[in-house]
Amino acid sequence: MTMMMMIMMMVIMMVMMVIMTIMMKVIITVIRKKKQEVTDDDVDDEDDDDDEDDDDDEDDDDEDDDDDDYHYNEDDNDLIFKLNSNIFSTLQHRKESLRLTLIAKLETSHLIRST
Repeated sequence: MTMMMMIMMMVIMMVMMVIMTIMMKVIITVIRKKKQEVTDDDVDDEDDDDDEDDDDDEDDDDEDDDDDDYHYNEDDNDLIFKLNSNIFSTLQHRKESLRLTLIAKLETSHLIRST
């Protein structure tokens, strides 16, 4: 009975880890899409009223944004790796704790039966 509960807890924790990883990736994707939400049509409509010199300035800004996105992606990958490592180590500690608890319960029940 307790072995079954331990196995179920381990499976539940693994499923939760996978779900959290997927949620982090979805959140990061949503953040990236919001940053790139400005469409070319909106930029073109604003540019028709302005001089051509302003177009060059906006292009330079776009190049800077690309550089920011590149560093942002590296940070995201590092963050995901750190979070996954923390989750995995937490699951390992929890697994060890459950194993020790199970061993203690089995030893206790064995001692009770032997007396």
